[in-house]
Amino acid sequence: MNKNRHLYGLLLLFLLTACTKTVRQDDARDLSVSFAGDARIEVGGPFVGAEFHHSYPVPQRISFFYPIANSIDMSEDYWFRDTTLALEIGLKVGDNDRKNIRWTPTAFNLTPYNVKFEQENIQLSYQFCKNKPAMVVSITLNNTGDKTEVFELDTRLNNSLRTCHTFRWIHQSQTEYNPENGTAITHYNDDEIKNIVVFVTNAAEKPVVFGPDSSATTFFYRKELLPGNQMQIVQIVGSGYAREAQNMVDYLAKNYRKEINQYEKSVIEKATEEYNFCTTDPVFDQSVYWAKAMLSSLDHYIDGDFVPMPCPAEYNFYFTHDALVTDLAAVNFDLPRVKRDMEFILKHATVDYIIPHAYYWKDGDYRTEYADSNNWNHFWFIQLAASYLRHSGDEELLLRCYPYLEKSLGYALHSKEPDGLLYAYYLDGWDIGHNFGPRSFMTIIAIKGIRDYIYISAALNQNLDCLPDFEQLAEQMEKALVDKLWNDNLGFLINYYENGEIDPHYYSGSLLAAHFRLLDDEKRKQLIETAGAKLVDPKIGTYCVYPPDFHLLGDFLKFKGNEVGPPYHYANGGVWNHCNAWYSLGLMATNRRREAAKFIRKNMTLDGIIHSPNGQPAMYEYRCSNYNDPEVYGKIDKPHFLWAAGWYLYSLYHLYGIEENTWNVSMKPFLPEDQETCEFDLALNGKKHRISIKGHGDYLQSIRNNGNECASAVFVKYNNNPDYQFSCGLPEYPYLESTESIVLSCDYDRRNQHLYMNLKAFPGHRNKVSIISPVEPTSMWFNNQAVDDYEIEKIDNIYRIRMNVIQDQAEGELRVSFINNHKKG
Repeated sequence: MNKNRHLYGLLLLFLLTACTKTVRQDDARDLSVSFAGDARIEVGGPFVGAEFHHSYPVPQRISFFYPIANSIDMSEDYWFRDTTLALEIGLKVGDNDRKNIRWTPTAFNLTPYNVKFEQENIQLSYQFCKNKPAMVVSITLNNTGDKTEVFELDTRLNNSLRTCHTFRWIHQSQTEYNPENGTAITHYNDDEIKNIVVFVTNAAEKPVVFGPDSSATTFFYRKELLPGNQMQIVQIVGSGYAREAQNMVDYLAKNYRKEINQYEKSVIEKATEEYNFCTTDPVFDQSVYWAKAMLSSLDHYIDGDFVPMPCPAEYNFYFTHDALVTDLAAVNFDLPRVKRDMEFILKHATVDYIIPHAYYWKDGDYRTEYADSNNWNHFWFIQLAASYLRHSGDEELLLRCYPYLEKSLGYALHSKEPDGLLYAYYLDGWDIGHNFGPRSFMTIIAIKGIRDYIYISAALNQNLDCLPDFEQLAEQMEKALVDKLWNDNLGFLINYYENGEIDPHYYSGSLLAAHFRLLDDEKRKQLIETAGAKLVDPKIGTYCVYPPDFHLLGDFLKFKGNEVGPPYHYANGGVWNHCNAWYSLGLMATNRRREAAKFIRKNMTLDGIIHSPNGQPAMYEYRCSNYNDPEVYGKIDKPHFLWAAGWYLYSLYHLYGIEENTWNVSMKPFLPEDQETCEFDLALNGKKHRISIKGHGDYLQSIRNNGNECASAVFVKYNNNPDYQFSCGLPEYPYLESTESIVLSCDYDRRNQHLYMNLKAFPGHRNKVSIISPVEPTSMWFNNQAVDDYEIEKIDNIYRIRMNVIQDQAEGELRVSFINNHKKG
């Protein structure tokens, strides 16, 4: 019966609203999108979230995060959860038959923090409170006819709960109802939640009947409406301790509008006011504001803290990975958030410094899963810590983190085998499968993690004697990655099964080798070309794996049940947003930034996703890639997904010029052909800096810092002058392009034609330096020793000077002279 209703709803949606999508706003700061089409929707606040399917105006799932995680979810099968509902609504007008609106696909207006549906005679909105654990459901009935009618509305909220993690049923034992204020409070006779209640209070029109229903909270409303008149129903739905429920209900009945306004204002301010990013392209800019609003809206309550969680409703537990990879973007614009998230990880680590993998409520208590030695979180943790230090200069927090970073590195390197590669049971970057073998993805992020640990140690003056050995280890592993996992025939970094056979799949995790510059130019280009041919769908984006045949390998790879999904779904060849990011970053790493800009615009922006096959407003976890079936091709699951927003922002910062190597942050500005300027704010040295870009070209004509000439595209440590202007074009003077060290100072003396810089790393570090100049250098000196390991490349009368210097002490001075060539000119 549910399936038939579902099919009928889809048909009705197609007939009434097919292809009526509108999202492009004149003002990119407008965080609302109107849409009429088949969509999955998730919205929520700090304490409650709701999930909708097929644009039905009533939720399939309601998740409570306070005081513990529970949900109202009637589904029995994850893959068919769209066939059940948590809330049901019926409407009868006059003598007409009752209309069951729950299965009626409906046009809606969506923001990252609320959703509003509109049908004939009825509007429904779902909004959320800032400080109290409640969702506000507003229902407005309109008499749009020309005669007086009696409007009758009934609502039925299922009050059986599902526990977090184990998804166990908990049925109500008693519901008490107060007819004076229209409040129903449901109690549960279960040891896990015996002191917790679910409440529904009516803050506007009061019900005329409270229905006796053992499995649901049912209200019935009736009112005679003159033409043009309305009836307003406001149900406040929440969860709390029994001892606080009545006070909470009394407060919310009077203050729910204030609570909604505070929450929505906080999200809007976080998205549009704190840190600016203006590309002048409304498609990019709208998605920037949307993504930042998503990050703000996905902070949820858990055990007395507010931390990022993946979805508004579908997951109500904490994953370390999701916070870490999202914060790789947030270091650019929200350092307090990153600091909070790192401190949460420290808080829930073991006494011997092993970090958590996940934290959630289960079977009557909060549980921590810890990251084992085969867990990728160790390397993401080190990577984020290093990035946070580069952007914040917060040595105090990093010193607190340092024992945990040491533990993560040493613990995770237990998975390194004598051949120099990391082995894992899981496939690529997933936590599924069980087949032990060498993994490209794990080796790639291990190399990155080792180098980031070296940087952190050097910056904090910790374990300096060990750093040359770690640097040598990273170089050996990088060589092993290429020698043993690069396949010339496939043009790709591959993996091996436990039995020694080649794993024939192309995994998206290999793309990070291009972003982290672990391959030479030729292999980097080949890797991304192969990815374009094997992993990229031209209409919707990048597969996580190809071919999508994991369903045939369940016994061999030891998958649990149907956890990978059918072909072209989920981990079995679905298109994931982080894979789109990694491919776009690979394009940038191979000097194909114009293609990267087009790819991001088409596959990662709100506008691009909407105007794609079966598109909808979303920054999603994954979408179905089955191009053979137009009914499901491009269908989106988890449309409001934390790290999808994070990876979009990360990709955009890199597209417009942010380069972050192991040792520093630098600029390599870029503007698409139809843009002349771009401005954005960037966190550096713990403060906000305004970055302005103008012009086109592969080089910098000039760099200005607070109006003064600057000779470094690498941001200098301790420089807090807040404004940088980068003008692209032919260089007017020599400047530092990149270096594998911390830049303490960098100046160009125009009178004497010398470029001076002070660089910090650790004794024995091999530092690679690149300088761009309109003239050829005449001499190069490092710590008063002539530099003899260098090469000079001349392209279109522009010189790129690459040199290698060994730092015999932590700090050193590099001096490059151009004086004779200037005099010749």
